[in-house]
Amino acid sequence: MLIIPLSHESGEVQRLPYITLGIIVLNLLLFVVTSFVEPMRREVFIEQETKLTRYYTDHLYLDIPQETFRKLSPGSQARIAFMKGPDSPPPFQEEELDEEEWERRQEEDERMRDLLEEMGVSVPSAEAERTSLTQEGKQAKQAELNRHVEDFEAAYENIFYRKYGYIPSRGGFLTVISSMFLHGGILHILFNMFFLYLSGCQIEDLWGRAVFPVFYLVAGMLAGLSHGLMVPESAAPCIGASGAVAAVMGAFMIRLYKTKIYFFYAYFFFTKFRRGTFHAPAYVMLPLWLAEQLLEALKSADVGSGVAFWAHIGGFAFGAGVATLFKVTGFEEKFIAPAIERKTNLVDENFSSGMEKLRQGDMAGAAEDLRKALENDPDNPIVHSELSKIYCKQGEKKGAVLELKRAVNLYMKQGLTESAVDDYLEIRSAFPDIVLDPLVQMTLIEAIEAREMYPEAATACKSLFSHCQRQTETKDGPEAVRALTRYGDICLHRLQQPRHAFKAYKTLLESCKYLTSDQKRNLKAKAQEAVKAAKNGAKQITLKQKEPAIQKDAEKTGSIRRPRPDIPLKKKIRIIQEVRTPEKYEVKTVAPYQTNKVLSADGGMDMKRPSELPVLFRDIFLICVFEIEKGPSVMYADLFVGGKTRPYRILSNRIIYSEFLKKSTTSSFENFRLFILHTISETDSVYLDQETMTFLKTKKTKVFPTPEDVGSHEKNLWKQLMGEVRFQCEMCYEVYWIDGRKVPKKGAKTTCKKCGQGVFVRPAHYAS
Repeated sequence: MLIIPLSHESGEVQRLPYITLGIIVLNLLLFVVTSFVEPMRREVFIEQETKLTRYYTDHLYLDIPQETFRKLSPGSQARIAFMKGPDSPPPFQEEELDEEEWERRQEEDERMRDLLEEMGVSVPSAEAERTSLTQEGKQAKQAELNRHVEDFEAAYENIFYRKYGYIPSRGGFLTVISSMFLHGGILHILFNMFFLYLSGCQIEDLWGRAVFPVFYLVAGMLAGLSHGLMVPESAAPCIGASGAVAAVMGAFMIRLYKTKIYFFYAYFFFTKFRRGTFHAPAYVMLPLWLAEQLLEALKSADVGSGVAFWAHIGGFAFGAGVATLFKVTGFEEKFIAPAIERKTNLVDENFSSGMEKLRQGDMAGAAEDLRKALENDPDNPIVHSELSKIYCKQGEKKGAVLELKRAVNLYMKQGLTESAVDDYLEIRSAFPDIVLDPLVQMTLIEAIEAREMYPEAATACKSLFSHCQRQTETKDGPEAVRALTRYGDICLHRLQQPRHAFKAYKTLLESCKYLTSDQKRNLKAKAQEAVKAAKNGAKQITLKQKEPAIQKDAEKTGSIRRPRPDIPLKKKIRIIQEVRTPEKYEVKTVAPYQTNKVLSADGGMDMKRPSELPVLFRDIFLICVFEIEKGPSVMYADLFVGGKTRPYRILSNRIIYSEFLKKSTTSSFENFRLFILHTISETDSVYLDQETMTFLKTKKTKVFPTPEDVGSHEKNLWKQLMGEVRFQCEMCYEVYWIDGRKVPKKGAKTTCKKCGQGVFVRPAHYAS
């Protein structure tokens, strides 16, 4: 049976895990280098072994060191034993042979010797050659053999894995470290690096880039020493990062024990191949893996193994122990987490304190801190933006406009046009006549038009033209012409106000002295188009004046539906309490869809999510408003749509309020509250949790410690509502909610309890 982890749910990290990725890249690079160097050194070793074996078999009367003989390959040892003859057992045989095995080998040697004699090949006797040489000759031959032995020993020790791998019987501090970065095959390194990637990124993110590499190196060294402690006489080199990786897995088990890991499995069952996936928490699967390693280590004590199981066990135990120590002593919470937060927090401390004071209503203190923040970072557009909003709330128009200009210019330099537009629209709502640099304002106007905010774009064009008219150097300049021409185009093509467009074109033709012939021709053509559009508009007005009589006749005949009455807001709101009793519907997760920017759409809101359709107001079942203690200083609203377990999460700083509110305020907090009220007003009926209702009444939001707490709260709510069906009486507009499981596929008929009108209930597509 094969079980391989694929991923886990804790995949997101705050910072790019440079250390983990660097270790992976370093191991891969060393593996590539090793794949070239190791074969060359292995070839040198084989060459020296061949020379030594050949010379010794030609001079069997000489003496070869026992340790050198043991290092020879089994083939070379067998060749020497054969050449020494059946009467001479192998000189340094390590295994004890019984009498039967010894006799069998002697018989094989006799048959081989007879075969060689039949072929005419004579096998010299070691004793005959020994007696034929003088003492000086024997010493010369022995010296030559000793040189071959030295060359062989040097080549043997120079084998790449033996030189840099950790050999327990040899020891060596440096080889304990170097062995962590060597791997013996492609599968060996791929599995080790994959396991390191799965667990190391999260541990590095939690423990930081200073603690993690120290932990990794120490863990790898102790893992290797654990292997050496259990098999101290082993002469086999121990290589690989598996001991250090096991330590990271041990830390992962303690620190992220609830994390669900996703696995792939495959096995044969009665000649049938089965495969699939499943998920299980870390506190279940990682101890099982450790138990498997312990079992394999105990088995390998008898049969031997090429895997250093004790290194895995020692590394895992060390990693789990360090994580437990950090948790018990609070070391991570007291020292590591604050240090990481200081490094990851890219916001100036003065800016953070200023924003906190702003939330508390201390305008003067917030402005003072933000001015200090500008001393450290004068090119930060966000600080200028927030400072302009504070001046705006204090009624200081000059300071607000000055800081807005600085913020917009910096945003434009950084290519953040959308942020510049947001700030411009917010400040302009308080000071409608503000004007920025003409070129900058025209760029903003184009961006506002792209948002389809045509009234705002037209007003900005008119303000720019008026500003240019007040100054002699720009009165008839190209900026003034461009601004008023743009104003006319918007009125004509976007706002259906041809009279205003004609007036703008006429003003340019009569007052501007420096128009080119092409500009005059284009303006005259546009003016004629505006006149034609105005005439067509007059005809439409005449037809509309006749519509009330047509509408009245249609209502009498029942051919059209009456307009929906204005239902009071409080009648649309239903409160749902968080309960933990058995729920009607199973909800496994409420992981939200994060929205990018919230714009108005036909009958709903466009979340600017790729491949996601706009969310219609009529489909919203539940709204939850909250804040997160450890998150950014914004408010959130989770909108649940029928049948979808995952809500759409809206951030208060990503809503284009001018598209939803007729008149926005200078307070982003109040704008967010008005936006929620507007959303409720556009629905037929909607559920709120008690915390959201409190927010609407008292303007105090519920603060959850972590996103997980938010998910737990919303899961308990949504389990009660997900499968409900909402329908409305077409006569009196009374709203009903029923269990979606009770509605047949073909629908069902019922009667409105308020007016008695028959109602046909359809099984909505979002009913469970």
